[in-house]
Amino acid sequence: MKTKFISSVTLSCAIVILAAVMAPAQAAQPVKVTPQTYIRAETDRQFGEGVKMAGGVNRLFHFRSPTPLDKQNVVRMNRGTL
Repeated sequence: MKTKFISSVTLSCAIVILAAVMAPAQAAQPVKVTPQTYIRAETDRQFGEGVKMAGGVNRLFHFRSPTPLDKQNVVRMNRGTL
């Protein structure tokens, strides 16, 4: 019984390590965007831009002045609020 438990734990650890190693390689390959996948692709792009501007996940970012027209990260930035 103990050997079976150790084997399953070892297998689980191997799967987690393999998934962690393979994830960056999969993200680097371009993905074809179709009309059916456009909404998800655009959402991923927008969130990625926000994370990049904030300097990482779980970090706060805000503009301290009205956004210049050539630096808007969304199509119509709300320039009336700070």
